[in-house]
Amino acid sequence: MILATAQYAEGRFVRAGLVLSLATNLKLFPFTLGLCLLMGFQKKYWLAFLGGLLLWMAVPSFLVGFEENLRLHSEWLQLMTWDQTRDVTMLDVGSFLALHFDVDPAVRNPLALVVGLFIGLGTLYVFKRRRDDLVDRFLLPVNGLYVLLFSYLSESPTSVLAVAGIFLIGIEALSDRKRATLYWALWGIALILVPLFYSDLVPNDWGEWARAFHLKTVGYLYVSVVLAFIFFRRYLGQRPAEANGALRG
Repeated sequence: MILATAQYAEGRFVRAGLVLSLATNLKLFPFTLGLCLLMGFQKKYWLAFLGGLLLWMAVPSFLVGFEENLRLHSEWLQLMTWDQTRDVTMLDVGSFLALHFDVDPAVRNPLALVVGLFIGLGTLYVFKRRRDDLVDRFLLPVNGLYVLLFSYLSESPTSVLAVAGIFLIGIEALSDRKRATLYWALWGIALILVPLFYSDLVPNDWGEWARAFHLKTVGYLYVSVVLAFIFFRRYLGQRPAEANGALRG
């Protein structure tokens, strides 16, 4: 995902599409990022990403045969659409709402649709406004957090997808000296909520409480809010030409 985002930012759309299509074939998480980048309407990327998805799905047919490959993909799709909302041990937002507010965890699905639509339309709007600098900076962290909050496979080890968002808060602290103290504080809170309480650096009782409370889910929501704040400050603070010029420089 990181490599594909960098390739896209550098204008290497074919490489970005092929890398993301291959990553999607290996792990479903990059798929949302690939869909969002379609909003840039780069023909080369469209052909590489969509063509790559078909290519990588067809390759196993040469080894196991077309019918067997079709059967395996059918079973894979059934697994991806299997509703596991009954398992509240996961760290998605549906499990969190069920655990603390006795809400049906299946609410995760319509929420995922609404938020995903908002992210997709937001990406399209930013592309139309020629703010590629914001796409290059924020799209990867936002997609990582989206997966963590709305995937029923959101487990503790998957929190590595939140690293990009936490890293971006630190970058903001380094680049905005006037508000460095604020951003370092926000960065520190993110570290406490996501990795710290699930590590050996805190007493066992604290770690057990964090796991029982699903503290990482709170951390994902927190990082999402902080990134939204940073995004709108950057969007309102620079004109498109200035921002893209600064990015290239």
